[in-house]
Amino acid sequence: MFLAQTESGSPLHAHMSSRIRNLSLRCQACLMYHLYNIRSQSALKAYSILAQMEAQIQEDHAQNGSSAPNTSSPGSSVHSNSNQSATVVSMPSRVYEVQRQQLKTLHQLMFAHRTWQDAVKRADISNTDMGFIGGLEKICGATFLDAPLEKMSAFVLTGIAWLRAEYEREKLRPPPPVVKRTAAPS
Repeated sequence: MFLAQTESGSPLHAHMSSRIRNLSLRCQACLMYHLYNIRSQSALKAYSILAQMEAQIQEDHAQNGSSAPNTSSPGSSVHSNSNQSATVVSMPSRVYEVQRQQLKTLHQLMFAHRTWQDAVKRADISNTDMGFIGGLEKICGATFLDAPLEKMSAFVLTGIAWLRAEYEREKLRPPPPVVKRTAAPS
């Protein structure tokens, strides 16, 4: 991510960094969404596997006459103090691994949405960002979280070209005059 602004940062740097950040967040969100989308088919398969495993576990418990897997006997609980109990749930390592993969896939979607919303909120706060993103969308078309990668690539490349051109123009401008402060007459 980006480092916090420092007092010694140039005004040009500060002027451009929020637009660079916004462009970056939109690109990251889109990439995370597409990663989720790639993994979503395997997530559906994993969900089916988990459902089959759950049914098999329930059937095994019913045949063995043991208690349901989600109930524990009074002797199986471990109490560390009167306010807190710790329960250990055992599961086959295959179930654990499939559930872990499910969570990773879910997190990709969650982080994609969160990152996109962060970019939108940042643009809403800054007129400069809003104008920049609005101008890009006029040229490249509206962007959205699940935009095709080709469209997001064109959006990012156009944004970078604009920022680079602006940077080059700003570098050529003479620095603003330094205003000397004079003491007020007493």
